[in-house]
Amino acid sequence: MRAFHPKIVTDEQERLIAVQIDYADWLKIQAILQQVNPKKNVNLKKYAGSITLNKDPLKYQKRTRNKGA
Repeated sequence: MRAFHPKIVTDEQERLIAVQIDYADWLKIQAILQQVNPKKNVNLKKYAGSITLNKDPLKYQKRTRNKGA
């Protein structure tokens, strides 16, 4: 594994707000990702209708989000 040296950026309260990497490191990461997961044209239409839902997805999402509030 290659060693990348990220720079951690925090605010005044020392909360993490960003991680920065050198551009050269970013280019290396991009090259690695291209090898691991090359872009493929995937036809997602073949999956249409392959699952059936017994609940309305929007109602379920609203209900679960309201539980956390």
